[in-house]
Amino acid sequence: MTYTKTPVLPFSIDQPSAVTVAEIDAPRQDPAATPWTTASWLFPGLGCRYVGMGYDLFGHFDVADELIAIAESQLGYDLAEVCLTGSGRKHVPARQEAQIIYVIDCAYAAVLKAHDCHPRVVAGHSLGSLAAAWSCGAYDFQTGLQLVTHIEELMEELIDGQGLAMGVILGLDDEAVRSQLALHPEVYRANWNSPLQHVIAGPATAVDHILASAATQGAKQAKRFGSERAMHTPYVNAVSARFRQRLETVSWSEPRVPLANIHDASMLRTAAHIREFLGDFLSQPVCWQSTMEALCQDWGSHFVEVGPGNLLSTMLPFIDRTAAINTASEILDQKAKP
Repeated sequence: MTYTKTPVLPFSIDQPSAVTVAEIDAPRQDPAATPWTTASWLFPGLGCRYVGMGYDLFGHFDVADELIAIAESQLGYDLAEVCLTGSGRKHVPARQEAQIIYVIDCAYAAVLKAHDCHPRVVAGHSLGSLAAAWSCGAYDFQTGLQLVTHIEELMEELIDGQGLAMGVILGLDDEAVRSQLALHPEVYRANWNSPLQHVIAGPATAVDHILASAATQGAKQAKRFGSERAMHTPYVNAVSARFRQRLETVSWSEPRVPLANIHDASMLRTAAHIREFLGDFLSQPVCWQSTMEALCQDWGSHFVEVGPGNLLSTMLPFIDRTAAINTASEILDQKAKP
Protein backbone atom coordinates (compact mmCIF):
# COMPACT_ATOMS: atom_id res chain seq x y z
CA MET A 1 0.00 0.00 0.00
CA THR A 2 1.21 3.52 -0.79
CA TYR A 3 0.70 5.94 2.06
CA THR A 4 -0.06 9.56 1.22
CA LYS A 5 0.04 12.43 3.66
CA THR A 6 -3.42 13.49 4.78
CA PRO A 7 -3.96 16.88 6.43
CA VAL A 8 -4.52 16.73 10.16
CA LEU A 9 -8.07 17.79 10.85
CA PRO A 10 -8.81 20.16 13.73
CA PHE A 11 -11.65 17.96 14.95
CA SER A 12 -12.98 14.42 14.92
CA ILE A 13 -15.11 13.17 12.07
CA ASP A 14 -17.25 11.33 14.61
CA GLN A 15 -17.84 14.02 17.21
CA PRO A 16 -18.34 17.79 16.95
CA SER A 17 -15.36 20.07 16.81
CA ALA A 18 -14.07 21.53 20.05
CA VAL A 19 -14.42 24.94 18.39
CA THR A 20 -16.86 26.03 15.73
CA VAL A 21 -14.77 28.86 14.28
CA ALA A 22 -11.12 29.83 14.40
CA GLU A 23 -11.68 32.04 17.44
CA ILE A 24 -8.52 31.16 19.31
CA ASP A 25 -5.40 29.09 18.90
CA ALA A 26 -2.99 27.65 21.41
CA PRO A 27 0.50 29.15 21.32
CA ARG A 28 2.67 27.02 19.04
CA GLN A 29 6.26 26.53 20.07
CA ASP A 30 9.17 25.78 17.77
CA PRO A 31 9.57 22.02 18.32
CA ALA A 32 13.30 22.34 17.68
CA ALA A 33 13.74 24.87 20.48
CA THR A 34 11.25 23.69 23.09
CA PRO A 35 12.58 21.50 25.96
CA TRP A 36 10.12 18.65 25.47
CA THR A 37 11.63 16.70 28.34
CA THR A 38 9.70 19.15 30.55
CA ALA A 39 6.37 18.58 28.81
CA SER A 40 3.23 16.83 29.95
CA TRP A 41 1.93 14.26 27.47
CA LEU A 42 -1.78 14.20 26.65
CA PHE A 43 -3.37 11.15 25.02
CA PRO A 44 -6.66 11.61 23.12
CA GLY A 45 -9.42 9.02 23.33
CA LEU A 46 -12.63 8.38 21.43
CA GLY A 47 -13.43 11.24 19.10
CA CYS A 48 -9.94 11.84 17.71
CA ARG A 49 -10.22 9.43 14.79
CA TYR A 50 -10.12 10.69 11.21
CA VAL A 51 -9.37 9.14 7.85
CA GLY A 52 -5.60 9.42 7.43
CA MET A 53 -4.73 9.13 11.13
CA GLY A 54 -1.19 7.90 11.64
CA TYR A 55 -0.17 8.76 8.07
CA ASP A 56 3.30 9.79 9.29
CA LEU A 57 3.82 6.55 11.24
CA PHE A 58 3.07 3.69 8.87
CA GLY A 59 6.26 2.60 7.10
CA HIS A 60 8.32 5.48 8.52
CA PHE A 61 9.52 4.29 11.94
CA ASP A 62 10.60 0.78 12.88
CA VAL A 63 9.38 1.09 16.47
CA ALA A 64 5.90 2.14 15.30
CA ASP A 65 5.74 -0.59 12.68
CA GLU A 66 6.70 -3.14 15.33
CA LEU A 67 3.84 -2.11 17.63
CA ILE A 68 1.40 -2.02 14.73
CA ALA A 69 2.47 -5.52 13.65
CA ILE A 70 1.96 -6.83 17.19
CA ALA A 71 -1.51 -5.27 17.26
CA GLU A 72 -2.45 -6.67 13.86
CA SER A 73 -1.38 -10.14 14.96
CA GLN A 74 -3.54 -9.85 18.07
CA LEU A 75 -6.54 -8.21 16.38
CA GLY A 76 -6.52 -9.99 13.02
CA TYR A 77 -7.05 -7.02 10.70
CA ASP A 78 -5.01 -4.47 8.72
CA LEU A 79 -4.68 -1.26 10.75
CA ALA A 80 -3.40 0.76 7.79
CA GLU A 81 -6.51 -0.18 5.84
CA VAL A 82 -8.74 1.10 8.64
CA CYS A 83 -6.73 4.26 9.35
CA LEU A 84 -5.72 5.45 5.90
CA THR A 85 -8.34 4.43 3.36
CA GLY A 86 -11.75 5.98 2.76
CA SER A 87 -12.99 9.51 3.10
CA GLY A 88 -15.46 11.70 4.91
CA ARG A 89 -17.39 10.21 7.80
CA LYS A 90 -16.12 6.69 7.33
CA HIS A 91 -17.91 4.37 9.75
CA VAL A 92 -15.77 2.25 12.03
CA PRO A 93 -17.30 -0.11 14.63
CA ALA A 94 -16.89 1.15 18.20
CA ARG A 95 -14.63 -1.73 19.22
CA GLN A 96 -12.33 -1.22 16.26
CA GLU A 97 -12.22 2.53 16.78
CA ALA A 98 -11.10 2.13 20.40
CA GLN A 99 -8.44 -0.39 19.38
CA ILE A 100 -6.90 1.70 16.61
CA ILE A 101 -6.83 4.86 18.72
CA TYR A 102 -4.98 2.97 21.47
CA VAL A 103 -2.47 1.57 18.98
CA ILE A 104 -1.82 4.88 17.20
CA ASP A 105 -1.52 6.77 20.50
CA CYS A 106 1.04 4.24 21.70
CA ALA A 107 2.90 4.26 18.39
CA TYR A 108 3.36 8.04 18.54
CA ALA A 109 4.58 7.74 22.13
CA ALA A 110 7.08 5.02 21.16
CA VAL A 111 8.49 7.08 18.30
CA LEU A 112 8.83 10.19 20.47
CA LYS A 113 10.72 8.18 23.07
CA ALA A 114 12.97 6.74 20.35
CA HIS A 115 13.79 10.36 19.48
CA ASP A 116 14.72 11.05 23.12
CA CYS A 117 11.49 12.87 24.01
CA HIS A 118 10.08 11.78 27.37
CA PRO A 119 7.22 13.08 29.52
CA ARG A 120 7.31 14.44 33.04
CA VAL A 121 3.70 13.36 33.59
CA VAL A 122 0.99 11.81 31.39
CA ALA A 123 -2.79 12.18 31.14
CA GLY A 124 -5.38 10.51 28.96
CA HIS A 125 -8.72 11.93 27.90
CA SER A 126 -11.28 9.21 28.60
CA LEU A 127 -10.08 6.00 26.89
CA GLY A 128 -6.79 7.75 26.15
CA SER A 129 -5.98 6.84 29.75
CA LEU A 130 -5.22 3.28 28.62
CA ALA A 131 -2.47 4.50 26.29
CA ALA A 132 -1.24 6.93 28.93
CA ALA A 133 -0.95 4.09 31.44
CA TRP A 134 1.12 2.08 28.96
CA SER A 135 3.32 5.10 28.22
CA CYS A 136 4.19 5.61 31.88
CA GLY A 137 5.10 1.91 32.20
CA ALA A 138 2.18 0.50 34.19
CA TYR A 139 1.79 -2.54 31.88
CA ASP A 140 2.96 -3.83 28.52
CA PHE A 141 1.53 -2.86 25.14
CA GLN A 142 -0.41 -6.07 24.52
CA THR A 143 -2.00 -5.92 27.96
CA GLY A 144 -3.29 -2.43 27.24
CA LEU A 145 -4.74 -3.54 23.92
CA GLN A 146 -6.47 -6.45 25.63
CA LEU A 147 -7.93 -4.08 28.22
CA VAL A 148 -9.26 -1.73 25.53
CA THR A 149 -10.85 -4.66 23.76
CA HIS A 150 -12.36 -5.97 26.99
CA ILE A 151 -13.97 -2.61 27.73
CA GLU A 152 -15.62 -2.68 24.31
CA GLU A 153 -16.80 -6.25 24.85
CA LEU A 154 -18.39 -5.23 28.13
CA MET A 155 -20.02 -2.18 26.53
CA GLU A 156 -21.50 -4.36 23.80
CA GLU A 157 -22.80 -6.85 26.35
CA LEU A 158 -24.10 -4.52 29.05
CA ILE A 159 -24.75 -1.07 27.56
CA ASP A 160 -25.52 -1.11 23.86
CA GLY A 161 -29.21 -1.09 22.99
CA GLN A 162 -30.29 0.48 26.30
CA GLY A 163 -31.52 3.75 24.77
CA LEU A 164 -28.65 5.89 26.06
CA ALA A 165 -26.92 8.81 24.38
CA MET A 166 -24.26 11.50 24.76
CA GLY A 167 -24.21 15.05 23.45
CA VAL A 168 -22.05 18.15 23.50
CA ILE A 169 -22.99 21.70 24.46
CA LEU A 170 -20.66 24.46 23.26
CA GLY A 171 -20.92 28.08 24.28
CA LEU A 172 -22.94 27.92 27.54
CA ASP A 173 -21.38 28.52 30.93
CA ASP A 174 -21.42 26.17 33.89
CA GLU A 175 -24.47 27.72 35.53
CA ALA A 176 -26.59 27.43 32.39
CA VAL A 177 -25.68 23.76 31.98
CA ARG A 178 -26.35 23.02 35.64
CA SER A 179 -29.81 24.58 35.38
CA GLN A 180 -30.64 22.31 32.46
CA LEU A 181 -29.37 19.22 34.24
CA ALA A 182 -31.45 20.10 37.32
CA LEU A 183 -34.57 19.69 35.20
CA HIS A 184 -33.48 16.21 34.11
CA PRO A 185 -31.72 14.49 37.03
CA GLU A 186 -31.46 11.29 35.01
CA VAL A 187 -28.89 13.03 32.78
CA TYR A 188 -25.31 13.57 33.97
CA ARG A 189 -22.47 15.80 32.93
CA ALA A 190 -19.93 13.32 31.59
CA ASN A 191 -17.13 15.74 30.62
CA TRP A 192 -16.03 19.18 31.81
CA ASN A 193 -13.70 19.75 28.86
CA SER A 194 -13.31 23.52 29.08
CA PRO A 195 -15.28 26.47 30.50
CA LEU A 196 -17.72 26.49 27.59
CA GLN A 197 -17.65 22.85 26.48
CA HIS A 198 -19.72 20.26 28.32
CA VAL A 199 -20.63 16.69 27.42
CA ILE A 200 -23.84 15.26 28.86
CA ALA A 201 -25.04 11.67 28.92
CA GLY A 202 -28.09 9.65 29.91
CA PRO A 203 -31.36 8.41 28.40
CA ALA A 204 -31.56 9.56 24.79
CA THR A 205 -34.91 11.32 25.06
CA ALA A 206 -33.83 13.41 28.05
CA VAL A 207 -30.47 14.22 26.43
CA ASP A 208 -32.32 15.46 23.34
CA HIS A 209 -34.53 17.69 25.51
CA ILE A 210 -31.52 19.32 27.14
CA LEU A 211 -29.74 19.82 23.83
CA ALA A 212 -32.83 21.46 22.34
CA SER A 213 -33.15 23.77 25.35
CA ALA A 214 -29.45 24.63 25.17
CA ALA A 215 -29.85 25.65 21.54
CA THR A 216 -32.65 28.06 22.45
CA GLN A 217 -30.43 29.55 25.16
CA GLY A 218 -27.80 30.49 22.60
CA ALA A 219 -25.43 27.53 22.58
CA LYS A 220 -23.07 27.66 19.61
CA GLN A 221 -23.57 23.93 19.22
CA ALA A 222 -25.83 21.43 20.93
CA LYS A 223 -25.52 18.10 19.20
CA ARG A 224 -25.92 14.46 20.04
CA PHE A 225 -22.99 12.10 19.41
CA GLY A 226 -23.38 8.98 17.33
CA SER A 227 -22.67 6.72 20.32
CA GLU A 228 -25.55 4.91 22.05
CA ARG A 229 -23.71 4.88 25.35
CA ALA A 230 -23.52 7.09 28.43
CA MET A 231 -19.82 6.98 29.23
CA HIS A 232 -18.54 8.48 32.47
CA THR A 233 -21.85 8.21 34.28
CA PRO A 234 -23.39 5.72 36.74
CA TYR A 235 -25.08 4.04 33.76
CA VAL A 236 -21.83 2.15 33.17
CA ASN A 237 -21.31 1.08 36.79
CA ALA A 238 -21.82 -2.55 35.80
CA VAL A 239 -19.08 -2.23 33.19
CA SER A 240 -16.71 -0.75 35.77
CA ALA A 241 -17.44 -3.57 38.20
CA ARG A 242 -16.64 -6.23 35.61
CA PHE A 243 -13.59 -4.32 34.37
CA ARG A 244 -12.17 -4.16 37.90
CA GLN A 245 -12.23 -7.94 37.97
CA ARG A 246 -10.16 -8.03 34.78
CA LEU A 247 -7.67 -5.53 36.17
CA GLU A 248 -6.93 -7.93 39.02
CA THR A 249 -5.46 -10.37 36.48
CA VAL A 250 -3.03 -7.85 34.97
CA SER A 251 0.71 -7.96 35.58
CA TRP A 252 1.46 -4.44 36.82
CA SER A 253 4.69 -2.46 36.97
CA GLU A 254 5.49 0.68 38.91
CA PRO A 255 5.07 3.76 36.68
CA ARG A 256 8.17 5.68 35.60
CA VAL A 257 6.27 9.00 35.67
CA PRO A 258 2.95 9.95 37.28
CA LEU A 259 -0.41 9.46 35.57
CA ALA A 260 -2.96 12.22 36.12
CA ASN A 261 -6.33 11.18 37.52
CA ILE A 262 -8.76 12.93 35.15
CA HIS A 263 -11.53 12.86 37.75
CA ASP A 264 -9.89 14.76 40.61
CA ALA A 265 -6.56 15.92 39.06
CA SER A 266 -4.49 13.94 41.61
CA MET A 267 -1.19 12.36 40.55
CA LEU A 268 -1.07 8.56 40.50
CA ARG A 269 2.45 7.40 41.31
CA THR A 270 2.00 3.70 42.03
CA ALA A 271 0.68 0.73 40.10
CA ALA A 272 -1.94 0.16 42.79
CA HIS A 273 -3.29 3.68 42.40
CA ILE A 274 -3.38 3.40 38.62
CA ARG A 275 -5.26 0.10 38.88
CA GLU A 276 -7.78 1.72 41.23
CA PHE A 277 -8.23 4.68 38.89
CA LEU A 278 -8.76 2.51 35.80
CA GLY A 279 -11.29 0.47 37.71
CA ASP A 280 -13.45 3.55 38.25
CA PHE A 281 -12.75 5.97 35.39
CA LEU A 282 -15.38 4.61 33.00
CA SER A 283 -18.21 5.59 35.37
CA GLN A 284 -16.75 8.86 36.68
CA PRO A 285 -16.91 12.23 34.91
CA VAL A 286 -13.90 13.49 32.99
CA CYS A 287 -12.83 16.75 34.64
CA TRP A 288 -10.44 17.75 31.88
CA GLN A 289 -10.45 21.46 32.61
CA SER A 290 -9.39 21.09 36.25
CA THR A 291 -6.85 18.44 35.31
CA MET A 292 -5.20 20.76 32.78
CA GLU A 293 -5.25 23.62 35.26
CA ALA A 294 -3.50 21.43 37.84
CA LEU A 295 -0.87 20.31 35.32
CA CYS A 296 -0.17 23.91 34.30
CA GLN A 297 0.22 24.96 37.93
CA ASP A 298 2.33 22.05 39.17
CA TRP A 299 4.13 20.69 36.10
CA GLY A 300 4.56 23.62 33.73
CA SER A 301 2.64 24.79 30.68
CA HIS A 302 4.34 22.77 27.92
CA PHE A 303 2.21 19.97 26.46
CA VAL A 304 2.46 17.38 23.72
CA GLU A 305 -0.66 15.81 22.24
CA VAL A 306 0.42 12.21 21.71
CA GLY A 307 -2.01 10.79 19.19
CA PRO A 308 -3.65 11.49 15.85
CA GLY A 309 -4.70 15.02 15.03
CA ASN A 310 -5.10 17.91 17.45
CA LEU A 311 -8.44 17.49 19.22
CA LEU A 312 -7.01 18.15 22.69
CA SER A 313 -4.94 21.04 21.35
CA THR A 314 -8.12 22.88 20.39
CA MET A 315 -9.43 22.60 23.96
CA LEU A 316 -6.32 23.84 25.75
CA PRO A 317 -6.46 27.58 24.90
CA PHE A 318 -9.97 27.80 26.33
CA ILE A 319 -8.52 26.55 29.62
CA ASP A 320 -5.19 28.42 29.70
CA ARG A 321 -4.29 30.81 26.89
CA THR A 322 -0.66 30.93 28.03
CA ALA A 323 -0.11 27.17 27.74
CA ALA A 324 1.93 25.90 24.79
CA ILE A 325 1.18 22.69 22.95
CA ASN A 326 2.47 20.79 19.93
CA THR A 327 1.23 17.57 18.42
CA ALA A 328 3.42 14.52 18.11
CA SER A 329 3.30 14.93 14.33
CA GLU A 330 4.69 18.47 14.56
CA ILE A 331 7.60 17.33 16.71
CA LEU A 332 8.41 14.37 14.47
CA ASP A 333 8.22 16.54 11.38
CA GLN A 334 10.73 18.96 12.89
CA LYS A 335 13.08 16.17 13.92
CA ALA A 336 12.95 14.72 10.40
CA LYS A 337 14.32 17.96 8.94
CA PRO A 338 18.05 18.04 8.21
